[in-house]
Amino acid sequence: MVLKENYQKSSKEFEQDYCSCLGKQSWNCIFLGEFVKAVRYAREGLEIDSTKTFIYANLVVSLLCQGKYKQAEQICSRHKEELKGSFFLSDFEAFEEANVIPQKYKKDVEKIKQMLNE
Repeated sequence: MVLKENYQKSSKEFEQDYCSCLGKQSWNCIFLGEFVKAVRYAREGLEIDSTKTFIYANLVVSLLCQGKYKQAEQICSRHKEELKGSFFLSDFEAFEEANVIPQKYKKDVEKIKQMLNE
């Protein structure tokens, strides 16, 4: 990937572009049902810039869709205010419309939504 090569050569110039690209790729993977890849892209993006709330949101959803509630809950607990104050809760509507969240994990999603609404 050209952005990754440029990031590795010159982190100052391409860091944010590459980080955003990883976040967007994570988002796209969620809609494709490629949750393992979505987690990988999200974690790589967060290694570059841990202040990108939207990437935490992608990570949480990807983990939930794999049945990894405890990991998702830990992230939400650590970043509750940022996630609560972002578009994250409304993103669930898009995931539900696209039928992304496996039926067996929808209760976990509801628990996360309740936690963030407290």
